[in-house]
Amino acid sequence: MTQYQVQTFEQLKCISVALRMKISILLIEKEMTVTDIAKQLNIPKAKIFYHLKELEKHQMIEMTKQIPEGSNILKYYRATHQGFQIDPKLFTNDSIQPSKQIISEQLNRTIQVLNQYGLIEDNQHYISATHQIKIDKNEVTAFKDEFNQLLKKYNKEIKESNNTEDIKEVTSANYYINLTAFELSKDVFE
Repeated sequence: MTQYQVQTFEQLKCISVALRMKISILLIEKEMTVTDIAKQLNIPKAKIFYHLKELEKHQMIEMTKQIPEGSNILKYYRATHQGFQIDPKLFTNDSIQPSKQIISEQLNRTIQVLNQYGLIEDNQHYISATHQIKIDKNEVTAFKDEFNQLLKKYNKEIKESNNTEDIKEVTSANYYINLTAFELSKDVFE
């Protein structure tokens, strides 16, 4: 899974709705039913259906399975990506806001996950840092590519270890990673 490439104004408009962005971020983490999403966001199911259809129309999410449960059919949805990449050609003064919303929603979700599941047993096994760096834009692209390769490597290892008994289980742990970087208009650090 890679980043969803937002290349049209219709796609940008779709994710510019805050609720759709929240739904997408939840579905990146795991597959969920409409009921699961409604409970997580404390929103009526009827409202969720409309936004799922819009996300599905732009192939930002997909139905992964249907399970009969009594007279109902539970439909499970999952994001088709691990985040959004917006084509810079779409940026105008009005469209910069969706990029900020994406980052804001991802950071808010990270805080929710930290508060709900986060366990920091010691200072040796967590990463938290804030830096301002001056870097060539091509190097940023290369770093992003390397980071995506690293994520693919560990996602592959997780899938493989789920299929077999793995000795690493004793020393490995799950980590929630949220990498955020953006270009600054002026220096923050003095």
